Amino acid sequence: KDLLSYLPSNNQAAAPRMLPTDPITGSIDDSLTAEDLELDTLIPDSANQPYDMHEVIRRILDDDEFLEVQAERAG
Repeated sequence: KDLLSYLPSNNQAAAPRMLPTDPITGSIDDSLTAEDLELDTLIPDSANQPYDMHEVIRRILDDDEFLEVQAERAG
C-alpha cells in the first residue's frame, strides 16, 4: 500500500508530488549546512571503495521518508 502512494493512479496521470518543506531562497551556496558538506566525505573518490548508501539516502531525504523496495535483493 505504501508503494502505491508513490505511483500515479493510472498511466496518464502525473506522479504524486510533495512541496518542499523549506524552499531554498538565495543561492544554493548560501543555504549549505555543515551536514550538507559532510556528504562530500561519505562517498569515496574511488568507485571501487564501498560506502553506506543508506547513510547517503538518509541525509538527502525530505522529512526522513524512504520506502525501500526489495531490500534483500541488493545485499
